[in-house]
Amino acid sequence: MPKLSLAIASIFLASPLIAQDAFDFGIEPLDGTPKHYAFLYAPGLPPGDHASVWNALPYSKIELERTGCYGRCPAYTVRFSSGGKASYIGMKHATRVGTHDSKIDIWDYARICMAIEKFDLLNGPTKYSAPWTDDSTSILKITLRSSGKTIEIRDYGRYGPVELWTTIASIDAVSEKLDWSPDPKDGG
Repeated sequence: MPKLSLAIASIFLASPLIAQDAFDFGIEPLDGTPKHYAFLYAPGLPPGDHASVWNALPYSKIELERTGCYGRCPAYTVRFSSGGKASYIGMKHATRVGTHDSKIDIWDYARICMAIEKFDLLNGPTKYSAPWTDDSTSILKITLRSSGKTIEIRDYGRYGPVELWTTIASIDAVSEKLDWSPDPKDGG
C-alpha cells in the first residue's frame, strides 16, 4: 500500500476522541456532520447505549476485497459488520492466510461509514479501470441499512479518486490493528 494512503488513513482514524451518544446529550455535530456521527466528537458513550448508536449508522456491512495479480499482490477479503463483527479471509500473498475473526469497535466502524458518506462514494461511478494490465482490483461493497441493497465499487489499478483510495486505506489500517483469531472451523 502506498505510504501516502497509509498516512492519510492514519490521520483520519487516529482521532483520540472517545465517543458519546449525541442523541441524548445534545452534542452538536461539527461542520455539518450528520447527527448520527456526533458521538465521535463527545467524551464517552453511556453504558448500554451502543445498540442505538450502531443502529443509527447508515451501513450494515462494509467489505473490501483485493484480488491478486500476476505478481505478488495480496489477495484477501475483510468484512466489517454493524454490531462489531469482523472477518478476514486471506488467500495468496496475504498477511494472514485462511479465515480469521475479530471485533471492530464502534468508533472505527463509524469513521469508515462517515468517510463513505462524506466522500459521497455511493453516488459516483462504480467502476474505475487503469489502462494497463497485471494489477489488482479493489472491490468495495457497502450494504445500506435502510434497504439491504449492496453497492459495489470496483477499482482496477488504483485508478479511482483519492476519496476512494482514502476509504480503502482506512479499511486496511483498521484491519491491520485488529487482533485476529484463526477460525477453528478453518483449521485454526
